[in-house]
Amino acid sequence: MRTTAIKKTFPLAISAIPFGIVMGTSTFNAQFDTIQMLYMNLMMFAGASQLAFIELFLVNSPNLIILISCLLINSRMFL
Repeated sequence: MRTTAIKKTFPLAISAIPFGIVMGTSTFNAQFDTIQMLYMNLMMFAGASQLAFIELFLVNSPNLIILISCLLINSRMFL
């Protein structure tokens, strides 16, 4: 049973590894703590919104703009 689950989730793991590297590098460059990065990953579902948050945060965008941008990117999950 365990090997069946591993075989079924392996393609997802392959695609998640490069994204994890990109997120780790981005959050490191933004000087986020490990706790901040983990909290952000738990609160935001879409990887694109996580990257948008980091970019908008780095250029000192207003909080409302960051919030609306992340909500719009995440709203595609409802379609």
